[in-house]
Amino acid sequence: MEKQNNKKTNNMSMNDPRVAFTLLRLEYYISGRILYFHSSINSGCIILGYAIESYLKSALYEINHPNKRLRMSSHDLPKLLQECQKAGLFKSIKVSSEFIEYASDQFNQRYPIQQQKIFKKVRKNNRMLIKNIGYITAYDDLICQLDDELYKLTKDVFISIGIRASAQADSYQGRSFFHCNAYALKRINYYKEIIKKVRPSNISAIKELEKGPEYLWNFPEIGTGIGPDWRTIVKKNHALTFKYPKEEFHIDKNGKKYMEIKLI
Repeated sequence: MEKQNNKKTNNMSMNDPRVAFTLLRLEYYISGRILYFHSSINSGCIILGYAIESYLKSALYEINHPNKRLRMSSHDLPKLLQECQKAGLFKSIKVSSEFIEYASDQFNQRYPIQQQKIFKKVRKNNRMLIKNIGYITAYDDLICQLDDELYKLTKDVFISIGIRASAQADSYQGRSFFHCNAYALKRINYYKEIIKKVRPSNISAIKELEKGPEYLWNFPEIGTGIGPDWRTIVKKNHALTFKYPKEEFHIDKNGKKYMEIKLI
């Protein structure tokens, strides 16, 4: 069955929504990560938001969800995830509601009027639109979970951007996918075995994958990274444990009010 699905995917044209969605997700995710690690975190958050949105809409497309307006037009990540889960999709995803809301708020700042609206909403809730390079781990955790679940739904290995990135592990794009991506590296042996099975002639990419997670962890052409190491990071389930940054006010011993910013 799996071989039949793989053959079907390879023969699909770009006019097929499944292929189009998959290639969009891959480009959005890699582009968002590159921007994030090159200190363009604002733009990175927006592009990563598109990656999340594309996963949710892909799943709704796969089951032919009746609300076409939602599938085509909504950029509300919490609402899209809620609709997916109502339809029985992504129910095993481990992510905090605060991260989904944070990712949605960062995503929906594409225009000045949106920025003003989001800023007012966030301030009302004593939250802060802080951007931290370490927050990439929450995005990575969620994306890898969504990727796993979409594959389980379709049984099509090439719907997985993890598999597609692994097939080009010898390229700038492939290495950028794995750079400081603890949650992808957690799956590296699985990705490698799939590529050996479905793309055995891709010797160069397979050799890169066989160098292991420690090698793939740091891609010098990107430069900026996070720490301490991938094995420590994956233990924390960042998408699930993420807390929306907020400000808390306290009184010091002299009776003066001061603000403390609570991060992840």
